[in-house]
Amino acid sequence: MQLRPRYHGQQNVILCHLACAPSGMFLQVNQMDTEVYLRLKYPGVTSIIYLPRSFSSVVNYLRVDFANGTFGKTHYHVLLNREITAYFSSLKGVSMDALSNTFPTEGSVQELCLKFIIDDYVAVTSKGFTTPKSLRIYQSKVLSAKEHLMHRRLARLNHEMYLGTNDFEAELNRSCGEFYYEFRKVLGFSPVRWYSIN
Repeated sequence: MQLRPRYHGQQNVILCHLACAPSGMFLQVNQMDTEVYLRLKYPGVTSIIYLPRSFSSVVNYLRVDFANGTFGKTHYHVLLNREITAYFSSLKGVSMDALSNTFPTEGSVQELCLKFIIDDYVAVTSKGFTTPKSLRIYQSKVLSAKEHLMHRRLARLNHEMYLGTNDFEAELNRSCGEFYYEFRKVLGFSPVRWYSIN
């Protein structure tokens, strides 16, 4: 008689805990694990957010490894953890089908993460502008660089389609580098450097 538990597939979840607010704990759990079981296994959890299957690579990137102490190992781990947790916390009550339709592929998830990173970069770097006019000029150049980035990124992804899906971290690193390159072209000089993705 086989007594091993049956494998029912993985479910991506964010466990929100008062101790690590506003961030969450990203995990992949067995689909058969109920909310009651998760609350018993992880005491102190205030809410459980279920993510679509397309977020698997992000969950692997942001997964907490208590044994090796890899929680928040880079600026982007902390940033994406906070932003994705806040984004999905604001979508409570939205069905999993609607979320899966909004983020059908890993590419759509990568675009969301790239948007969070660029928005954070712009928020940090725009603090140095003292006049509204210079800030407007800077923001228009950011929009122009974003448009160039999206065209360039789409063209690159179409050319590389035969290679399959890129590793999430490598794609994020590459896209941020492309944005920085496009932004430098639009500005005419090197803007403030980012943190390293890795």
